[in-house]
Amino acid sequence: MHLLSLNAMFFLQTIPADIWITIFEAIDDPAHLAQVVLTCRKFNQLGTKTLLKHLLWTKEDPTRRNLADWNSVHSDLFFLPRRLKLGISFDGFLFSGPMALEVSCNSTAAEYHILTHAQFSPANRLFDAVIQQISRFTMLEELILSRTNVTPIIYQLVASLPKLRLLDITACTFLTQDPVGISPLPDTEITSNITQLILQNNTPSRDQPSPDIGDHPLHRLAGPSLRSLTITWSPTSSLLFGTQRWKLPNLLELNLHVALLTRDMMDSAVEFVHNCTAGPRVSLRVNKHNVPDNQISSTSVPMHGLKSFWGPLPVVGMFAGSSSEVEHVTVTESLEITHLLTGLERLSKNIRTLDLQLRKYDNEVLFAIRQLFPDVQSVAIRFGKGSLPENIMVMLGSDILPDLKQLRTLKLSMDANCIPPQPPADYNAYFLLHALSQQPAEDEPQTPSDASTTLFDPADLKDYLVGWNRYCPRLRTVQLTSVSVWHRRFEGDPWLEKAVDPPVINRNSSRQGYRRSSDPFFV
Repeated sequence: MHLLSLNAMFFLQTIPADIWITIFEAIDDPAHLAQVVLTCRKFNQLGTKTLLKHLLWTKEDPTRRNLADWNSVHSDLFFLPRRLKLGISFDGFLFSGPMALEVSCNSTAAEYHILTHAQFSPANRLFDAVIQQISRFTMLEELILSRTNVTPIIYQLVASLPKLRLLDITACTFLTQDPVGISPLPDTEITSNITQLILQNNTPSRDQPSPDIGDHPLHRLAGPSLRSLTITWSPTSSLLFGTQRWKLPNLLELNLHVALLTRDMMDSAVEFVHNCTAGPRVSLRVNKHNVPDNQISSTSVPMHGLKSFWGPLPVVGMFAGSSSEVEHVTVTESLEITHLLTGLERLSKNIRTLDLQLRKYDNEVLFAIRQLFPDVQSVAIRFGKGSLPENIMVMLGSDILPDLKQLRTLKLSMDANCIPPQPPADYNAYFLLHALSQQPAEDEPQTPSDASTTLFDPADLKDYLVGWNRYCPRLRTVQLTSVSVWHRRFEGDPWLEKAVDPPVINRNSSRQGYRRSSDPFFV
């Protein structure tokens, strides 16, 4: 046993250090790497530097210990961090008031520093220590702020990091005032070389003065250098970053997320995209909309550069007409076949990927796709009711696939989530139950016929797949049930069947998602 341990140690010592460093860098989870460096002295020496490249400050006590280490054992390694995530809420901030004003007026600078650290809250002191330490990481390339507070000193901090390229601000609260006791950073011009900015689900300041709303620091921090922007588009963000307020002449990629789309939001989003003169590639994600049904078919607000869409099908028709450039469409609402075909007819022939939902399966959708989108590469259709016809394989091989030469993925599968919830006859009572957060009585389960059955023997199905190669040599993935997928890696590769988990039925979310467009209570 002892000899085996010696042989193992000898084997570890013979592996070059750069090999171990490469292995450590491939470990995604910092917590796992932290366990590795505790294994032996060699791993500690080699893995610590890799571990310090990606910092995670989301809990107060571990962050305090890490800050203490940076002031002692890691004081000569400030050049290592490349990525830092800050997710501390800093509950208990103290802001300037009569006591702080009196201290600042009647005390010297040294006395003020002592008083701030003695009297201000632990949250203030921790926030100050975090800001000061981040400012020393001069090689930092990515800064992620999540569920924390963004105060004016954050903008100075970002401007002081010369290598910073990615700034991610998600689920944060913007404040117009710094907490008391914050040590000032060196004066720098509010500008940076950020190329990627993410602003999602943030809470704006309630005391934002309206005269200054057109000169937000982010306008200067992320301007001419910005290449990629992901932003939650809301009434506040459209006011802050909308028309003529944010110059992004070199933006190449724009991801817009809209929780509730209104007509005003549509106009502001289209105008914002129009002002990005470099013609960015636009991805639009819409959760809900309140545009009346009778206005959808007559509304057209083309969005230049729209390539990808996720949301209700009628919405993409408003943004993407027959001459648009949209290529990828994911529909999030199940529709009747007539409404689905009407929505597809408003799209351009440039579609490359389609992900659709049908309430009841109908072959007509396949014929429509063949006619409207001859260059489509991926088609996924989920349906709640009905079933594939017995001659589906023959129909696909003779009528559909010969006209879809570029097709790589074809998926036709049942999904009970595509069955819309059935409200009671008394809709007003149904609405009141929801308004009072009460669950209505459960109705009978609405599940489609057994989705695990297949119409063909696997051997016969495989023969059909081999025959389809003459029509679609690019075809790589085929799914005709909810429990299995056929896949091949390249043309001529044998088709292999792989079992997959059927979709999870989420009836609560579908029930809560029910609404009528004429109801003014849903926004």
